[in-house]
Amino acid sequence: MNYDTSLVTILSTVFIGSLCITFAEKTKTPAIIFYFAAGIIFGNSFLGIINTDSLGHGLPIIISLFVCIILFEGGLSLNVKRLREINTSLLRQILLTIVVIFPAGFFTARYITGLGFESSLIFASLAIVTGPTVIKPVIRYIPLRNRVKTFLNGEAVIIDAVGAVLSIVALDYILTAQLVQNTVFRFLFTIMAGIIIGIIFGIVFKNIIIRTRLVDDTVKSIFILGAVFLNYLAAEYAAHESGLMSVAIFGIIMSTLDYRIKESLLSFKEQITRLIIALLFILLSAHFNFRLLTEMLL
Repeated sequence: MNYDTSLVTILSTVFIGSLCITFAEKTKTPAIIFYFAAGIIFGNSFLGIINTDSLGHGLPIIISLFVCIILFEGGLSLNVKRLREINTSLLRQILLTIVVIFPAGFFTARYITGLGFESSLIFASLAIVTGPTVIKPVIRYIPLRNRVKTFLNGEAVIIDAVGAVLSIVALDYILTAQLVQNTVFRFLFTIMAGIIIGIIFGIVFKNIIIRTRLVDDTVKSIFILGAVFLNYLAAEYAAHESGLMSVAIFGIIMSTLDYRIKESLLSFKEQITRLIIALLFILLSAHFNFRLLTEMLL
């Protein structure tokens, strides 16, 4: 890793990300448009100010930590009372997304665009994902009913974690050529492991916050942020790639905290999450290789 170049990349991304957020607020436009544009313009393919190659193996780690915080904040921001009212519709939507979009994405990639079997399978596993990183910036300035916002946020948080597991399992299936039933079992096991560990962490840390005085009010947000990373680490040790599902469930359980406590946590994490979403999309779009895309199309 080139220290000087990586430092310029990180600091430039933070500054450009803050500018994108400012412009989005000023123009009342979904910020994701500015993130993509900034990443492409300042990234590897054009100006090269944001040089993601300089981050080396650190880039996937940074992205994993960013997504971890985003999914937790997404779960934390959900209104559980409204979520209970739409839980049947939400579960049906997630199942339909997997059952319908996954095969549709595969056949589209395989037989319309002519991609190979392996590439089509990976594309299909990624095509089911919406994710809070996309949904939240888009609906921020769109007047929607609270019930609809809760549904969209809930679907985005859960399907993001499910899609991450599905894409890793699909890749593992391709690389190892294991039996289909083993692949399905691993997918279900990873999802269940993430849910169980997320529930355990949610119950334990919720009780620490509301039933003990171990944590002062002034540092509760910092304490919970540390717990998010510990939760992610514990889940990854238990079952590889279950961490994102686990932190999402952790966030949903913590969303049932008393309104005042939850608001203090959200006010701290929402600002962090907005900047993290900006950095995430700018880094990802800066990493985009237009030359490789041109070669694939030609």
